[in-house]
Amino acid sequence: MGCLRLQRTQLRQPILRPCADFHDPIPPSPRMYALFVRHWRTCTTVALAGAVGNFAWCGHASMIPLSLAFPPLALIQSRRAAAYAVAFAYYAGASWPLIPGTHVFFGAYAPAVLAILLWLASSVILAVPWALAWNRSRTSRLWSGPLALITSAVPPIGIIGWASPLTSAGVLFPGTK
Repeated sequence: MGCLRLQRTQLRQPILRPCADFHDPIPPSPRMYALFVRHWRTCTTVALAGAVGNFAWCGHASMIPLSLAFPPLALIQSRRAAAYAVAFAYYAGASWPLIPGTHVFFGAYAPAVLAILLWLASSVILAVPWALAWNRSRTSRLWSGPLALITSAVPPIGIIGWASPLTSAGVLFPGTK
């Protein structure tokens, strides 16, 4: 019928034997190390914000209070661009069902590019108040955080204001008037 032919194992690069002409690179400077650490923290919080948005708005009402972790993640950032990136990742993670939902709303012939553009545009618009409200002073972030939260919840931005952490009040305090 057929046969299975196995080739001899041959390593193409030496393992555990450095080349004779290999020299260690110059060690990184402390400034370079600090730059790496700063971006590592930002990337970690951006990924965490995206995960929070995705899990909080997965469709189970009991998970919505997880969205309360988003405002502190955005407010602890040391730069305005990092705060915007965290907010963008949160809203993008929370609103990804918009992509398949466009086929339901616009019909089966809606292009995929339209779905992705709507998803990106909504995430960009909803993240803008968090970038504008960011302040260098940590004490002023105590009032700018709630301001960004309210700005993203009321019209005109609030028209597309899904995934607002304010929604968790209805889950945490049901039946209150």
